[in-house]
Amino acid sequence: MSWKKNKLLFAENYPDESQFIIGIDIGNSMSSIAYFDVNLKMPQIIDISGGYGKQNLPSAIQYASDDKEWIFGEYALFNNASGSDIKITSIMDKLGKKEYYYINNKPFSLSHIVGLYIKELINNCKSLNPKANIAGIVASIPAYIDESALNELKTAFANSGYEKYVIDYIPNRECILTRYFYKKAVDAQRVYIIDFGSKQLRAAVYDLKNEFGEVKTECISSMYEPELGEKNIEGLIRELVLGHLAKNNKQPEGLTQYEQDQLQSFIYNYKDLIFQKNASGKPVKLYYNFIHPPFRYTLEKEDIDNLIAGFQQRFKEFLLKAIEKTITSKKLKLSEIDRVICTGGGFEMFWPQKLVNNLFGEGKTVFFKNAKGVTSEGASIIAATKLGVIKNPKFVIKDKNLITDDIGIKVSTNKQEKFYTLIERDSFWWNAEALLSVILNDNKYCLEVYKRNSDFETKILGRVSLDKLVRRPKGASKVKLGMRFEKPDELLVEIEDLGFGELFPRTGYKQKFNIPL
Repeated sequence: MSWKKNKLLFAENYPDESQFIIGIDIGNSMSSIAYFDVNLKMPQIIDISGGYGKQNLPSAIQYASDDKEWIFGEYALFNNASGSDIKITSIMDKLGKKEYYYINNKPFSLSHIVGLYIKELINNCKSLNPKANIAGIVASIPAYIDESALNELKTAFANSGYEKYVIDYIPNRECILTRYFYKKAVDAQRVYIIDFGSKQLRAAVYDLKNEFGEVKTECISSMYEPELGEKNIEGLIRELVLGHLAKNNKQPEGLTQYEQDQLQSFIYNYKDLIFQKNASGKPVKLYYNFIHPPFRYTLEKEDIDNLIAGFQQRFKEFLLKAIEKTITSKKLKLSEIDRVICTGGGFEMFWPQKLVNNLFGEGKTVFFKNAKGVTSEGASIIAATKLGVIKNPKFVIKDKNLITDDIGIKVSTNKQEKFYTLIERDSFWWNAEALLSVILNDNKYCLEVYKRNSDFETKILGRVSLDKLVRRPKGASKVKLGMRFEKPDELLVEIEDLGFGELFPRTGYKQKFNIPL
């Protein structure tokens, strides 16, 4: 039965606990699945470990060629791989690139393989209720996912056999806001969401205003930094561990494949221990029992503080920068933030919690018991709302941080005009800049800047006058053209004379122009 038929059914008969209303978050390193408990009217994370208390499944898939079977999660992440095995991690990074893997000399698309992973994830409902029926699914997606990646994810759901139950694909930030504000009054306020995930650290500021059941939400700042993802913490630990191995005459290049696999497992398992112990000031004993001869190394609190100090400082600077770099001309102050919502697996360590509390004050900050599962819980609430099981406000997000059109100039070639893109659409305005050397092939001494929409229609944005540039023969003036955004609706164009060979040396001509969009 499809979700649409279930919605009609629920209009007459309220669902019971055998009807699973699902929210799924497929992350780059971890994934989670939640269901909406129709009796408690609350979202619940599903324990994917069969009762061992592990509520998140590593986003890892392996085909074990010896057994000719697929394995998922931690088993795939840490299982020793033979030469013909296929191991896939960082799923979301790979989607949209049309990757194929050869298994027994047959090609399998990534969407086919991810479909198997989705099926494995959803089958965990059976551990709660062997007779479980899927009523509907909302899948969380990255807020800025590109179209090709989304299409492959949709194909993966189709390959899983659950396509007819998929209600919608909802951006993760809407899922996070839905989860936090569920059963809370949504009044006008400014919310700062910090997502400390494996792939990157992302921060965004939202202005919320409730209007007749819809929460008008304007994203006034959105920034990300891949060098501050949770995976970079693992990189720090890896360097530390390799240093300990070197001191014990075990060089990295001398590690066997088994030892390399065990090293990855070692870092994964000790990461949380190192930084959670650090909060209490107790030393951490590292047992290197995966190499011969085995040895032990004790990390004192000072060692851990030194290990993370530089990362912490960059983390703090990024959070402050994300507040200042808004679409408004006015820089926000910390005091102007009403609520700080912290999500992502990185917030299961204590030090980022302490850092955020020190910045904003404990009265404003929100941390979740399962920081990795917040998004899937929010997705399950949205699924229940769309099925008519509950009433909950919808978050309507307006985002001005992405550039909606290509921006460039027209270049004359062989008596034809060709649009030359300098800044691509879907770039973040604060990160969009270009530098280009241009030869002026006419005597108009002006430069025209255009925008081009998704239908390849161009429209002039503005003309930049170069009347003060020294006059030279046609095709003998070369200028350096720079573009960047000072504000999301204002393009800064900089022109500098480069001259043209020995006959026409460069002058000191430099000029700046502001073009409103």
